[in-house]
Amino acid sequence: MPENTYDWFFDKGGLGRAQGAIDPAGEHFEGSASEASVVRETGQNSLDAVSGEGPVTMEFELARVAVSEIPGMETLQQHLAATVEATEGRSGHERMQLALELANSNEIDVLRISDFGTKGLTGTERQSLDHSPLSALTRGSGQSENDDRGGSFGIGSAVGPMASNLSTVLYRSLPYDKKETVFAGYSRLASHQLGDGVILNGDGFFTNVTHTADFEYQRPAPTIEPFTARSEPGTDIFILGFRSAEHDPNLERIRKAVIDNFLVAVLRKRLVVRGITSSGSWELNESSIREFARAHHDSSAFLNAYDDATPDEAVLDRIGKVSLHVYVDPTLEKKLHTVTMRRPLMRIGEFRNTSIPTKYAAILMCEDPEGNRKLRKLEPPTHTTWDPGRADYGEKVIKNLKKFVLDSLRNRIKQEVGDTVEISGLEKYLPLNDLAQEGDGEHAGRPHASPDVSETESATSKGKEDAGKVGPKGRKYSPITIPKPGIAGQNGEPATQGKDQGGDGKRKKKGGDKPGTGEDGDGTSRIAGDQVTFRSWVQKQSPTTITTVITLHSTEDISGNLKLAAVGTNDEPDERFKLKMTNVRTEKGVALTTADNEIQSLTLTKDETLKIFIDMPIRCKLGVL
Repeated sequence: MPENTYDWFFDKGGLGRAQGAIDPAGEHFEGSASEASVVRETGQNSLDAVSGEGPVTMEFELARVAVSEIPGMETLQQHLAATVEATEGRSGHERMQLALELANSNEIDVLRISDFGTKGLTGTERQSLDHSPLSALTRGSGQSENDDRGGSFGIGSAVGPMASNLSTVLYRSLPYDKKETVFAGYSRLASHQLGDGVILNGDGFFTNVTHTADFEYQRPAPTIEPFTARSEPGTDIFILGFRSAEHDPNLERIRKAVIDNFLVAVLRKRLVVRGITSSGSWELNESSIREFARAHHDSSAFLNAYDDATPDEAVLDRIGKVSLHVYVDPTLEKKLHTVTMRRPLMRIGEFRNTSIPTKYAAILMCEDPEGNRKLRKLEPPTHTTWDPGRADYGEKVIKNLKKFVLDSLRNRIKQEVGDTVEISGLEKYLPLNDLAQEGDGEHAGRPHASPDVSETESATSKGKEDAGKVGPKGRKYSPITIPKPGIAGQNGEPATQGKDQGGDGKRKKKGGDKPGTGEDGDGTSRIAGDQVTFRSWVQKQSPTTITTVITLHSTEDISGNLKLAAVGTNDEPDERFKLKMTNVRTEKGVALTTADNEIQSLTLTKDETLKIFIDMPIRCKLGVL
């Protein structure tokens, strides 16, 4: 059969409505970035078509392609020219002008989106009522699969022309049950007429133009240089004149869209995504996606949420088992709320809880087959929310989900942030000088002595070491007692009482007139407070144990000892208050050694968040020295 038998076909308009240059289906996706829409729709369809146990692999390749390499371009140029004339003075005219200009150029940017480890587009292109995947993607409109797969090829296929400056996409697929590739194309223009005066529809299809009874796609598929031929099951989508090529030449926005929408799918080894451009390539897999996610504030927080070691789980009426992964961090730039997803592990929407007082990021997942089916029916074509009005059970299901999320968040916030703890009176016993660097000797860690400094300024005191049980009462004050007078001076002479105990409280200027003396010791290096982001809270209490949790985060690789101190109501630390830390361990159960309020031999990797659990006899606020 001659090659030109396969070409662009635009059917007669008949008595139906005329089509404008703006596609109503494409309007579902115009409100968001085209990259995100392309990634979400193609990623969902690829995950729904998985074949076997292995992960789905997707490739996004951006390349310059000679117009002469693209099948049917001469005919498409004629229809574009007629469309430009037909849309004069109407919405979408400028877009059709750009499409014609690009079609008449020598080269255009083409984005190839391919999947591997999938079934390919099975079924037939022929018009029928069973809506096979091949027919639904390449010629469907408003068709959506009504089963557990969750795909919606007919609606999702609108993102291809939307992301194309030529409003045109090509398809190449090798079904797993066939030995021959199939080639198709779809162009979404506007109603127009050629020289014969016959009004044509705006929908064009690349098919056998000698057959008017039904479509017949080209087999085997032609090659399009520089893209390689398809040799294993799966599907290629070619977006002609990719509209984001100029401002995203390295496909970094594509990569960010994958992280935003398929972070969990990649971490669960269900999806691997590659980006290929003339400048290089990148890959997102279960390990590399962590580094890329850490480069962005929001995705880094959701990565921490995914790593939640103790997610909340429940079995809810009608939708089965659900889980909530939470990351609480008051230092986040903003509250990131709860993203929702079902079985394909694609981000759907979010639940906002304005009553939660602190900043957090959370992930709600429903992987139950029945829950996946029911929740999918609550989604609009864009799959960006769960709309309870789309099914009679919607109101109850969404209400139960939101209650589970809110209750879980409240419990988690109470555990991880807790109530503010004040150590009553602690600030009265802190030296007025800044804490000095530690060195060797009996007086290491104390302000350097100077003969010009009056010792009536402050007495060195400490809290009662055997404090006993201190439970939260009222505002949860933990009193500090002074079991004996403070000791000061080089030889241990009793200090003159300070003003708090009736002394005159006189002092010379702060720090004295002479510089202090001393030198660094030979001990292990110290992790300073300004090297890490630090949080602490009381997570749980038993009749005999108070467990304090601290989290550390660093932007560089560091190691050493971590010196902790109790913090008073004026946010000043007192390193002389003995914390009596016992059973110190990491989140993974690795035991850590301690001495003199120090957690020893810590190693913190760049961008790692380390969580440490400490059993202590007293509930108090901690700081890093």
